[in-house]
Amino acid sequence: MDNQPTQSPIPTSHNSSETFILIVRAIALMTISGVGGYFLGVKQNQTVNQQPTSISPDIIQPGEPVLCIGSKLGITIQVPDNWICYPGDYSLELRSELFTVHISNLGRGPVCGSPSPACGNTEFYSDDQVSMELWTINNQNAEIFGTFKKALAGLTWISIKYKDMGTRNLTASEKSELITVINAVKFTP
Repeated sequence: MDNQPTQSPIPTSHNSSETFILIVRAIALMTISGVGGYFLGVKQNQTVNQQPTSISPDIIQPGEPVLCIGSKLGITIQVPDNWICYPGDYSLELRSELFTVHISNLGRGPVCGSPSPACGNTEFYSDDQVSMELWTINNQNAEIFGTFKKALAGLTWISIKYKDMGTRNLTASEKSELITVINAVKFTP
């Protein structure tokens, strides 16, 4: 027999270190995969959410004439079929291809506040329900502004703007269409 010492398998720290490192790497890989997958899912959801969405059901689209209601203003308006109504709590917005009309009782005044050398105003339309003036800045049309005389919810104002307002006046047909919409405003208790 030879006197060589026999080697018994002694676990070395080298083997356990490799095992530990493999476990840490596996956990790290799973964590990174999970986090990456989460953010990839969030990114895909954001992309889906950024696609065009349908218009809010509160917005009344053009088509058949409908009744637009501003309940806290105490206003109803029969909206023509080529106008869109955006009802709000204390305001209404009506739009057509030409006009944007705001009606509200939240505080504000005309575009200039009062006449000055740069600002001017002339009567635009008045009847037993509303009084409106055309306001100009530096001799260019800036806004049609007025108040309703029979408002139920405090001082209710109307502001009207139209395309190319600063460079032209309304035609007789356009003014007639606007007056028809204004006359459709009804105050309801």
